[in-house]
Amino acid sequence: MLEQSGPSNGKTSILREVAGLNGIKVVNVAAGAEHSALVTGNCVMIAESGEIMTWGWGEHGQLGLGDSCDQTIPQSVSLGDGFRDNHNQTRVYCGSGFTYGVRSNFSIS
Repeated sequence: MLEQSGPSNGKTSILREVAGLNGIKVVNVAAGAEHSALVTGNCVMIAESGEIMTWGWGEHGQLGLGDSCDQTIPQSVSLGDGFRDNHNQTRVYCGSGFTYGVRSNFSIS
């Protein structure tokens, strides 16, 4: 996975790999003002593994890691038992100081 860094004036952009994501399939990405989140997946008939990972500025706890520390590489968010299964689809959304996830139930007939 690549992330863009550089001035926001549109003149210079540099794409670089996000550390810690080699070999991980990403099915959803969201970016806040100074933090990001993603959902991992295995894409078996649309089902996902549904792991949420966050990184960036964490001063307000928006990374969901139980603290207010900044993270430079994606960290797994603990969602508790039963959050992930093969009949759920997970999406993440970020704002300037918050992150939330939405899980949708579905079944394939």
